[in-house]
Amino acid sequence: MKNLKLVYSQTDIIETEFDKGISDIIQTYDLTKVVAREYNSKNFDQVELSKLSEPFKEFYNYKEIFFKKDWDKSIKNKLKRVTEGDYFFRYRASYEISFYDEEDEYEEDGYEDHMPKGSQYWNRFRGYFFDYCEKNDKWSTGADICNKPFDWQYRNHVRVQLVAEKTPLGKFYGDYEDQVTETEIDEKILQYEKEFEEKKLAIKKSWEQ
Repeated sequence: MKNLKLVYSQTDIIETEFDKGISDIIQTYDLTKVVAREYNSKNFDQVELSKLSEPFKEFYNYKEIFFKKDWDKSIKNKLKRVTEGDYFFRYRASYEISFYDEEDEYEEDGYEDHMPKGSQYWNRFRGYFFDYCEKNDKWSTGADICNKPFDWQYRNHVRVQLVAEKTPLGKFYGDYEDQVTETEIDEKILQYEKEFEEKKLAIKKSWEQ
């Protein structure tokens, strides 16, 4: 990558769906490498993936996630293969994804609050990845990128939701992007967090009855 410098890097975590295994993680990673090669062949800026880490189990306490009646009715049997005691697990693995360019082409326009410098390159590549999957009918992998709740990517997702709510039917989405404030995003995230905690409490009570 002569004359290019690192403009952004982050760790991506691939997590399987409930009933999928390590082979699905490898399939998703290999697909991402294929898309990266095509992206690099068509763009001046470049993307690079490190080797995939060793897959590991991420454990979840099902008594904190599912209502008891739902667990007993159907979920218990569905997750039987991946249940250990009060926990079920999903497989995860990670890799480092790095982006290179002469300069950060997005820096002049600035970044939204809470958005790391250079992260637009990741957003652009993910968009390219989804376009590739749609054009080539590659939606069958049982694992995908797992983002941490309430991080900058989640915040960006909330922003998109709010803009969509403000955009009248038939109007252009981009014309309403500047009508969503950081305060509105903060309030919406607080609302989601409150609803999340209320649901956790209700789930806990369902197991105590």
